[in-house]
Amino acid sequence: MPNHYTVPRPRSCQACSVAKARCEPDFASTKCKRCNKQNVDCILKAPAPRKRRKETHVNDVSHLPSRLPPDENSPWAQISISSTSSHSPPSVNPTATIVEVRQGLEYYRHSLYQWFPFIQPPDLRLLITDFVKAKPFLSLTMAMLGCTKDRGRQRELAEQGRDWLASHVLQRGDKSLDILQGLLLTTHWYTFQFELPRQRNMFLHMAMSMIVDLGLFKSPFARRRIMTKEEAASAPNSSHSSVTEHTLEEKRALLGCIYLTS
Repeated sequence: MPNHYTVPRPRSCQACSVAKARCEPDFASTKCKRCNKQNVDCILKAPAPRKRRKETHVNDVSHLPSRLPPDENSPWAQISISSTSSHSPPSVNPTATIVEVRQGLEYYRHSLYQWFPFIQPPDLRLLITDFVKAKPFLSLTMAMLGCTKDRGRQRELAEQGRDWLASHVLQRGDKSLDILQGLLLTTHWYTFQFELPRQRNMFLHMAMSMIVDLGLFKSPFARRRIMTKEEAASAPNSSHSSVTEHTLEEKRALLGCIYLTS
């Protein structure tokens, strides 16, 4: 037997549903107005039972991957590019695959080094993980440069590099040759980019400030001031044996900054 028309009713009858017509109640009858007008049976369709949601086990960790240290021989192993410090605030930790860093190094050796020879590529015998630990920002920049066939990934790594600079240089005030070399490569790359054309001058001024902070713009043998007669008499046998000269990497970085600003 068909269900009686009751008010309120959440669903329309079968005839109105098939005709996609409005099912209006007729309070003097057990049928709707349309079914009374057409003299047809007003049959209510029983509501379908609700489907139960599949229970998810939050504590089930069997599907999670193993958290073992990455194998450098694995092509998709992730390496974290960050500097560890127990007394420093949390910073951005961008990641790049070992394959991306290796491709970036090969791209720089064969395509960029002859045009921008101010950063010496690492020794081929050096492990990629050791290079990342020694040069975190430079390795991230190399990985970004190597993504020549994937512009989306290149933009993603470039954004991670900007986040890294904001965290380590602006917030923490880090100063190192690694940051200077990465800034030089980033500035050279932004010369040919049109998405963020005004970023180049900002990176270039950061590199110039890093040159000054590291003291690479002057000779390590230069004194801060002229010695007085008394100071010269008290140290007649003074020599420069204890002074550390600028390394070849530092000299290359200084020349690279001069090249970009000329």
